[in-house]
Amino acid sequence: MQPMNVSLDPDTAEQLRQRWWVFLVTGGLSALVGLVIVVRPIAGVFGLALLIATGLIVTGVTELASASRWPSRWVPIVFGGASLLAGIGTVVWPDITLWVLAVLIGVSLVLRGILRAAGSLAARPPMWGFFLGLGLAEAVLGVLALTWPGATIVVLALIMGFNLLIMGGVEIAFAFQAKRLGEGGGLPPAAT
Repeated sequence: MQPMNVSLDPDTAEQLRQRWWVFLVTGGLSALVGLVIVVRPIAGVFGLALLIATGLIVTGVTELASASRWPSRWVPIVFGGASLLAGIGTVVWPDITLWVLAVLIGVSLVLRGILRAAGSLAARPPMWGFFLGLGLAEAVLGVLALTWPGATIVVLALIMGFNLLIMGGVEIAFAFQAKRLGEGGGLPPAAT
């Protein structure tokens, strides 16, 4: 990924440079959970619910940690909180049905997509068009999960798994760019 020239005040750049490892850890966890879900979609609803709950919680923490990168911090804070609540709700109700699981994933993806698209349009971060498209794609996937609750667990697992893999990879790339801020490296697009 080519470094991008983004003007940051020195304090923000220093904070990002010092916290690069947080983005690396959260991105790595997100990608790892996504990989586990994609490689081994568990046949039981209980096992899948716990994996997806973990993914939602990791995503929520990642979103909250990335709030400082957005001019409008409310976007990742709202999504991070919603994702955490969905993850905790999935853990609290372990005998969750496929329909409820589809609704949780669908609502999570629709909210994430709408917030990502709106945040991209409002804040216009670097590569905002990419994040607008990603947000719209997530919203469409969420609507599909909501309108097709009879979808198999494998389909739902793959949707969530690939989403976590992609966002984990973007977060890892951001971590290495943030680490290089003091060395003249540019800032990549916000990975939320």
